[in-house]
Amino acid sequence: MFKKIETVISLVLGDLIYLISYFVPKDRSLWVFGAWFGEKYADNSKYLFEYVNEKHPEIRAVWLTKNKESFDLISKKGYEVYLMNSIKGYKICLRANKAIISTGIKDILPCTSSRIKIIQLWHGSPLKKIMFDDEFTFAEFKSLKSKIYQFMFPFILRKEFNEKTIFISSSEEVKNIFSSAFKIPKKNIKITGYPRNDFSDPITETRIKKFYN
Repeated sequence: MFKKIETVISLVLGDLIYLISYFVPKDRSLWVFGAWFGEKYADNSKYLFEYVNEKHPEIRAVWLTKNKESFDLISKKGYEVYLMNSIKGYKICLRANKAIISTGIKDILPCTSSRIKIIQLWHGSPLKKIMFDDEFTFAEFKSLKSKIYQFMFPFILRKEFNEKTIFISSSEEVKNIFSSAFKIPKKNIKITGYPRNDFSDPITETRIKKFYN
């Protein structure tokens, strides 16, 4: 019973923060990074995060994590990092202009994301049907109960991939797959390759220029 009450309070507070986040002024130079629901310091987000820190002092790149080991590792590297559920974590995410993620909106703090621009790096090229193209995984997502839940708590099941989202891919074929799977316009999907594979300065600089728009 206590656990249910705690969950309801958390959802109501999340809705309130989500509303507040819409009115908080954004800092164009502040970018937040995360990966794997806050549990790992890894993947495409990690490589771009380190590059931005080293090459772009005009961007304030901040990593958010739930994992204390990741927090300690990033701190030792000299980068700015905050625990996701800390006061500083919330403040940073509320002010951030861009969120760079590799999995989903839960890579950062979903309840702060009402006006943040999503840059989805993803974590590979699909070998099977994913997201909305996977009718079995998303059958429940389309149910009336799920739609009511999405309406009541938009920060939990936010439509994170929309006309303002920037998505990257490795080829024209993968671009088509992502457009179908995530229901976003093809023009929003940039063929740049993945940071963890192509880490040369010219290629990475091209990515960053696309993200600035």
